[in-house]
Amino acid sequence: MSLQQGIAQCLGCDVFRLQQRDASLQGAAMLAAGMKHPGHKEAEKILITRENRALPEKYLRWKRWLDALLEA
Repeated sequence: MSLQQGIAQCLGCDVFRLQQRDASLQGAAMLAAGMKHPGHKEAEKILITRENRALPEKYLRWKRWLDALLEA
């Protein structure tokens, strides 16, 4: 399973692989800002080929832990 597929499973929303340079950094920044990619002309939608239920559960545990640290 690719990293992008794992992200798609954890977030529960559409994830796209951008074809341009520095796409990972740009995509992460846009996601953090709550923005959507303005156009998917140079993007490929990530399809989940194999469901992994453990990964989203692990992500939620990690998120709760990190949220608690940030609140302190």
